[in-house]
Order: sequence, then structure tokens, then C-alpha cells
Amino acid sequence: IDLTYRAVAVEAMVQPDGAFGTITASIGDVNVDVDPDNPDPVAYCPGDVIDLVATPAEGKEFVMWDFDPFDNPAASFVVPTQDVTVNAYFSAGDYWRQVVTSLPTDGSYVTDYYGNVHIYGEEGLAWLISVVNGLNGQQIRPFFFDSIHIHAKGDGSAYDMSDHKWTPVGTQHHRFRGRVKADDGVVIKGIILNEPGMPYVGMFGHLDSARFDNVNLQGVVAKGALYVGGLAAKAVQTEIQNSG
Repeated sequence: IDLTYRAVAVEAMVQPDGAFGTITASIGDVNVDVDPDNPDPVAYCPGDVIDLVATPAEGKEFVMWDFDPFDNPAASFVVPTQDVTVNAYFSAGDYWRQVVTSLPTDGSYVTDYYGNVHIYGEEGLAWLISVVNGLNGQQIRPFFFDSIHIHAKGDGSAYDMSDHKWTPVGTQHHRFRGRVKADDGVVIKGIILNEPGMPYVGMFGHLDSARFDNVNLQGVVAKGALYVGGLAAKAVQTEIQNSG
């Protein structure tokens, strides 16, 4: 039996960044937003139980940990036998659909002569929620997107959606049927879905005969009741290429 003492480094990180909240620990201290160039983790023993508390900043809310119990802001973490990083995910307390309530005036959502949609930024992407789901005075047109192409534009840029919570595009009764593609290098990051009692939780809720090409996500946090995914919660007869 190897009884050699082995210290384990535990780091705790606030996601998407430290301005969204703090983490405290019952044993010693844990690092929050550790500088990757100068890490200084605290050492524990395997089997130690640390009571962690995630506290949101004003105007933010706790979403989940990346360990079980996922949705309790006060959680007990058992130190494993190897170095580990635990993450607490927070979001703003409002939704994009409540922030972008009309066609953006910054040119981030443009419809061309043929009805195709060109998106150039976060607000334009968020406006798609209302257009497809019939929110903010928009009329639901179930088959409108059957032949419509949606193009996320950008030159190696990222759409950072972490400031507000996302609402799935397309529902069980109004499925999304469009064609979505993104320019090379475009990444959509920080999609936050905190809907523990809701089905069809993903960036897109329910797809039917849709097509996705080159749509890449990063840092998705999704919590729902039934059919939960990143890019899509449920897809029927849908083609997804170079995406995820």
C-alpha cells in the first residue's frame, strides 16, 4: 500500500469571468480566475471535502457547477487523486430577447432582396430569437425559413453571447427549418441556457429539415428538462456539417 502523501492542486474558476461572481471555500482557499501564466494553486489531500459556495455578483445569477450537484450554489466537492479545476457558471439575470426587442439599428441583422439574413454581431444573432419564435411583435411564420439562408459573418471573430441568457430558436410546435452557415473562423461563444423545467433546450430548440454548415460553438452551458443540447436540442431530418 502506497501511503506516500500526495498534495492535490484544486483551482476554482468563475465562468465566463470573475466579474460575474465569486467562489469561497470551507477549507483553506481556492483560486478564482487563476492567471494561467502564474498559477498558484492551493494543495489539498485526496478525499478532502471542500464546501464551495458560488455567489453571483449584483445583477447576475448562478447557473451551475461542472460537477454534481450541478445546480446547488452551495456544494460539497470531494478532492480527487489528481490536480483539478472546478468551474462555476454564472449568467446575467436577463435574456437576450428582453435586451434586443426590435430590429437592431447597428446593421448587425440585414435581410437582402431574396429574404436571406446576414448577421454581423451579437445583437443581430439575438434578434433571430424573436423573428423565428414570434416574440417582440414578430409574427410566427412556421414555413418562412424553409428556403431562407442565414449567414453569420465575420473575419475570424467571436460572437460573445455570455452577457445575457439565450432562448432556444425554434420550439416543439414551431420548428426551425432554415439554412445556417458561418464564415470560417467565426465562433459563437458563451451561449447560456438556464431552463431547468423546460424541454428542447439548446441554441436551437427543435430542428426539422434544417441545415447547418460551419457553425461552431464554444463554452455552451445548457440546463433543461428534456432534450438538451449545445447547437440543437433535437434535430429531425437535419444535416449538420463541420459544426458543433
